[in-house]
Amino acid sequence: MLKGLAVAFTVILLGIVCPVFAVETVPPEFYVTNDPSTVRYNYSNADYTQISSTKWSVEDVRLKATITDLGNSQWSLEIQAKINLTDINFPYQTKRSPLDADISDDIYYYPYILGQSEKASNRDTDWLWMGMEYPATAFAPLVVMADSHSARIVAAVNWPPKSVIPQYAAQRQVLRYQFEKIAAGSTKTFKALIATVKGNVDTGQVPWQLALDLYKTWLKSVVTVRYPDWMWQSEGIFNVQLQNLTDFNIAALSKNWDEAKSTFPWLLMWGQMSTYAGDCCKMNYTMHERYQPALPDFVKSVVQSGYHAGYYCAPFVLIPDFSSKIFLDTPEGVAWLTGWLSANRNYNANSFYLDTLGRTNWGDPAAILELFKNGTIPEETLIEGLVDIYPAPGLVSGCLTGGDRCGAPFKQAKDWPLTTFPRFGRYLLGDRIIYEGPSNNDHLFWGNTHYWKGVDGYDLYCRENAPCEYGTERLAFLLGAKIDWYSGLDGWGKNPVINEILSERHRVNWWGRRPVYMDTKNLDLRAIPKTSRVEISRFEDTDGKSLIAVSNPNLEEGLTFNWNGIKIKVPVQKIAILDFAQSTIRK
Repeated sequence: MLKGLAVAFTVILLGIVCPVFAVETVPPEFYVTNDPSTVRYNYSNADYTQISSTKWSVEDVRLKATITDLGNSQWSLEIQAKINLTDINFPYQTKRSPLDADISDDIYYYPYILGQSEKASNRDTDWLWMGMEYPATAFAPLVVMADSHSARIVAAVNWPPKSVIPQYAAQRQVLRYQFEKIAAGSTKTFKALIATVKGNVDTGQVPWQLALDLYKTWLKSVVTVRYPDWMWQSEGIFNVQLQNLTDFNIAALSKNWDEAKSTFPWLLMWGQMSTYAGDCCKMNYTMHERYQPALPDFVKSVVQSGYHAGYYCAPFVLIPDFSSKIFLDTPEGVAWLTGWLSANRNYNANSFYLDTLGRTNWGDPAAILELFKNGTIPEETLIEGLVDIYPAPGLVSGCLTGGDRCGAPFKQAKDWPLTTFPRFGRYLLGDRIIYEGPSNNDHLFWGNTHYWKGVDGYDLYCRENAPCEYGTERLAFLLGAKIDWYSGLDGWGKNPVINEILSERHRVNWWGRRPVYMDTKNLDLRAIPKTSRVEISRFEDTDGKSLIAVSNPNLEEGLTFNWNGIKIKVPVQKIAILDFAQSTIRK
């Protein structure tokens, strides 16, 4: 047995001092469980025999395992089972791994919806784990714990991908393959990224971002995502909730569409299987009679005019209790989905909305990836949610409120025990096309309708943290999201913040430059008081030029921030994009 050390590195690249990171040289712990019993067996460095500078082994009556340091902060565990095993945890932690002696400023960042944050002090009970299955309730197989000066990441880096539950509690971060089985006589391998990085929030070297950079490097080595040009060129989707229309009037729909189609040229409709006040998402291929034949004929005209139009569809599930699902790694599940896609094509759709695929587990991720690759899931598909390995744009509406996470405009991770933190997921997947708008309860902060009133806690919060109005629109702008535009909430051209966003993006040729979200990297925002409600995020285009999005809802004057040593004035306008010619290095 050899005790390991943490080795620190500093890298200097083109005059830029990159953050120090610590390479963990102690081989990680793991545990397994007898199948079908529930007896758990832990293995740690004390049990291992070192067989080379990068390999350790352990063997007993249950298994033979090899732990390998793969370099680049990555580790592998190969298990040869002698009995039936299940519920593999790698890495596991019996002891805490604190960032420092002070837990009060430690925050967990987790890949739920588009990101959530939870203060470490809020989940400080041993073994009381928080975790969700990947994919897709968790959109990435990782968890980060960070403060203002350091961060620790634990991530699964398996390829082909595996289902896994990233978990955290009490200054521990583990990966649980709860449903993985290893039959006696067979072998399986699991890989993990484990690293600690150092940074400084004040100077724009944000530790949680630096930790995610390590996973992003691996992700880009195995996943390439390309979208059709028509998706990039549009400002968003034209969202129609058919089940909310008291009377279905094709002339009114056509008029609304004609007003908005040049800006939102992708028409997507929910509820085609239901009458008024029915289910938006009923498991039924057949279009309700009140829409026929007018709606399919209208969609045909939309498609023939060069636009895209589609209807709701989903993998099979009994809603709302999810008591029965037909998974997409089964012939039955694929048959259900392809049947619905075919039915929608028969109603003249040339594109599709695929519900829940990016927000719940639908089976073996490798099998689902194959459905994208072989065209079973068409390229012209928007999925609900977002998954790091799925090559589809994501509807992330709901990432602001987050259900029981009680997210709201201006909430900051350091101030709340638990809240949404969509910057986390957007930074990880900064080059992806996403859509944000009033769907999935983010209507609470859409426009100036004050839908939050009467919702527990929000009325008081918004009185103390005004303005909550237009919070969803501002978030879409700051995240670089396309707009999920629901015609049932706004008449065309009547939302002033949407108008400003569209104007600014048009001015700088936003979508033509394919901007990548960089969050606050390299920005020094210390001079901007929280009470100003000014929010800023940076992007880089395909030429490495920076675009900085600024939201200043209160029209505050005299504020400045720094970027790469340059002092920049905050524009006195509610929505602004600063376009810089200086090239920067894309990390």
